[in-house]
Amino acid sequence: MRKGIVAITKRKSTKRRTGDESRQSILDAASEVFAECGFEKATVRQVAARAGISIGGIYLYFRNKEELYTSLMRSQMEEFLGRVELLRKDTPLTALRKLIDLYMEIAVTRTRMLSAGIKEYDLEFKRPVREAFFRKQQDIISDILEQGIRDGSFRPMDCGTTALMILVALRGAILGYLTGDIRRPKNYGGSLYDLFLKGIRSK
Repeated sequence: MRKGIVAITKRKSTKRRTGDESRQSILDAASEVFAECGFEKATVRQVAARAGISIGGIYLYFRNKEELYTSLMRSQMEEFLGRVELLRKDTPLTALRKLIDLYMEIAVTRTRMLSAGIKEYDLEFKRPVREAFFRKQQDIISDILEQGIRDGSFRPMDCGTTALMILVALRGAILGYLTGDIRRPKNYGGSLYDLFLKGIRSK
C-alpha cells in the first residue's frame, strides 16, 4: 500500500514540475515578444508560437494578455528584488556599490524590455505592480542606509528620502543609457558611488 502512495506522489510531483516548466517557458517567450512588440501590439498567438505551445495552453496558466504581462512583470521584479535583498548581508558601503553595479547591469541585459516598459509606462493595469516594486526597493535601500548610520559609515540623514533620491538617480542613469546619452553604463558606476558618498562640494 505504501509503495502505491509513493508512486502516486512521484507522479504528482512530476506533473507539477512539468507545469512549472511550461509556465516558465511561456513567461520566457512573453518576455521576448513584449520586448519586441510592446504590450499593445503583442498577441497571445505570438507568445504561444514562440513558446511552442498551443494558444489554449497559454490560457491554462493566464486568463488573458494583461494577466500574462503582469505575471511577467512580477516574475522579473521578484528576481531583481531577490538580488537586492542579498545586499543586506554586505556592509553598507559594499551594498551601496553593488546596488549601483546591479542597476547598470540590468540596463545592459534587459534593454529591450526596459525600453518597451518606458514607452508604455502609463498603462493603468501596471501601476499597482510598478508602485509596489518601487516601494520595496526604497525600503531595502533605506534599511541599508540606516545600518550605515548605526555603524558609522554614513552621516545621519532622512533615510527614506535619500533612498528615494538614490533610486531616482539610478533610474535616470538607466534612461540615459536607453536614450544613448550613456554609452557604457558600467563605466559610470564608480562616479555615481563617489557622488552619493562624497557629493561635489570641496571640504
